[in-house]
Amino acid sequence: MTTSGIFAPTIRYNNGTFYIVTTYTDTFLPFEQNSFIITTDDIFSNNWTQPMYLDQAGIDPDLFWDTDGTVYLNTGCPESGPEGGNSTIFQSKLDLTTGHSLTQPKLIYRSYLPAPIRLKTSMAHNSSAARRS
Repeated sequence: MTTSGIFAPTIRYNNGTFYIVTTYTDTFLPFEQNSFIITTDDIFSNNWTQPMYLDQAGIDPDLFWDTDGTVYLNTGCPESGPEGGNSTIFQSKLDLTTGHSLTQPKLIYRSYLPAPIRLKTSMAHNSSAARRS
């Protein structure tokens, strides 16, 4: 079981700059997930920028550069509630100098898992976790 730390770091390269975008979570502050970007122009120099925090909520962030130079930020958001088990992806235009979204995040994908599959997956996960303890 994971507790806290860095999750799903992604490295991207664009116009001479390397970008690592990731999420930091804390077990004691579970609703305060902080996604951020660090950059360098020389991946072997061990000289990365300080984290630039992103204002778009979500986990597992990723960057996409369109052919016109527009940068998009994509983040995942698990859905909970009576139906639970679904995941969503939101996208916004991003200002890479500030980390601020230039547009409201837009839902671009939603997965739908039928309840029997969610239940079966959850039960299998719980039973395998019980065997490990």
